[in-house]
Amino acid sequence: MVADALRLVRLEGYASQYPRQLSGGQQQRVGLARALVYHPKVLLLDEPLSNLDAKLREEMRFEIKEVVTRLGITAVYVTHDQGEALALSDRVAIMNRGHLEQLGTPEEIYESPRSKFVAEFIGLSNFLEGYVQTVQGGDMLVMASGVSVSTPALPAIGPGQKVLLFLRPNEVEILPREAPAGTNVFEARVDKATYLGDTMDYRIALGQGVELRVQGDARRRYQAGENVRLRLPRVRSWAVTE
Repeated sequence: MVADALRLVRLEGYASQYPRQLSGGQQQRVGLARALVYHPKVLLLDEPLSNLDAKLREEMRFEIKEVVTRLGITAVYVTHDQGEALALSDRVAIMNRGHLEQLGTPEEIYESPRSKFVAEFIGLSNFLEGYVQTVQGGDMLVMASGVSVSTPALPAIGPGQKVLLFLRPNEVEILPREAPAGTNVFEARVDKATYLGDTMDYRIALGQGVELRVQGDARRRYQAGENVRLRLPRVRSWAVTE
């Protein structure tokens, strides 16, 4: 049974060594093997990767998923790391002060959060407070910080009601200043530009004193102080009632 557990976590060549003689990632595998050797029906993992560096965390999250999938057991994985939650889970439960805020697949949690708390917890988000101007068909216009944003309508909502728009930084598109106007296209100014390797991270002033965080391809860069246009995604501009 010990040999089988070590084989599962790819440590069969280290059976004669003490855990203290192994690397951090290998020690985490030993802990996993100690739990798996009993052939549990349910495996509870409580922040198992919290003491590892970023590279080891990424390696181990895939190792854990592979082992659990291979064994066909249920694993309850407690984490504050959103990347781990999305990468490992079939279903994600977001807890807020002891209450279940939302339960769903990783795609549902990330793409259709039902509250500001969930949107903030999973992924980066920009928030704009506003009110509904018009509702027509499946769309509504929301006035937020001096700009009128078109977005999918919420059920049972009408003009004048307060809503909170949220947009993912990677969903907002930066356009040159001379780009033509259009739906959800607004004049803006780059306040700050930060190089992150393959991505540029911007802080961009929009409307009445609002600063949006925007992330884009580093191959096309804008400089601080440059006037640009922003295209806010119509379909992927989400709204929740406050």
